[in-house]
Amino acid sequence: MNFRLISGSLSINPGVFYETLKSTRDERTASVEGERKAKAETTVAAVGLYYRVMLASEIAKFRAASVSALEENLRVVTAAYRSGSSTNLDYLRAKVATANENTRLIAARNEQMNAVAELSLLTGGTFQSRMRINAPDYVNASEVEQLNEDFQKIDT
Repeated sequence: MNFRLISGSLSINPGVFYETLKSTRDERTASVEGERKAKAETTVAAVGLYYRVMLASEIAKFRAASVSALEENLRVVTAAYRSGSSTNLDYLRAKVATANENTRLIAARNEQMNAVAELSLLTGGTFQSRMRINAPDYVNASEVEQLNEDFQKIDT
């Protein structure tokens, strides 16, 4: 057997070690800031979607009230047309106005459903999951309950 004595040394260059340590610290700082930014963006998006849902719900309510008023107007104009005290043009205008408002109501309800679905997805649900809003104390509880009832109507 042949044995050889090998002499060697292991050296660590402190400059490389400290540069690696510094770059690791910088990467960690960047990842913490990235996480903070992502959380802030998610929070802002959730708040924005919440208010978008509320706005879309109110617009849908206004459109529904408008449709009701225009349908009543169409009934009055139809009765007047049948009795001969209104023209065919008045009848057609009322009918077109009612049909146009129905189209706007459908668009408003579609926007409401899209906003609810986006909020649900953002908060970790699916677009078909039921949502329930828990609002802060300073928000009127009856408005929150009404909004929750609206969500349930949208889901079905």
